[in-house]
Amino acid sequence: AATSEQSQKETKRPRGRPKKITSTDRGRGRPSKWSLSFEQLNHHMLTKYPVGGYVNTKGIITKALAGWVETQRDMYRLKQLTADKSEKLESIGFLWEDDASGQQQ
Repeated sequence: AATSEQSQKETKRPRGRPKKITSTDRGRGRPSKWSLSFEQLNHHMLTKYPVGGYVNTKGIITKALAGWVETQRDMYRLKQLTADKSEKLESIGFLWEDDASGQQQ
């Protein structure tokens, strides 16, 4: 009987909040948070900037996406953004600096 109780305890799943999806979940069939934000930005750019351009974060629909864009620019400026991520952003016409002012935002 003790063996039966032990095996039941071992097979029970822990309770609590579900695991947060992170970029380490790649390859497990779930998109990373970065990929989800990228897709949101891509959709925004297709509607507002069909030929690419500088994304003004004040015109973005959600504060979360605006913050994500600012974070990508900061990481790029600090040389902490991976090459694959910067290339992916550039592939949709994303500009790091505003050509008119020469400033990063």
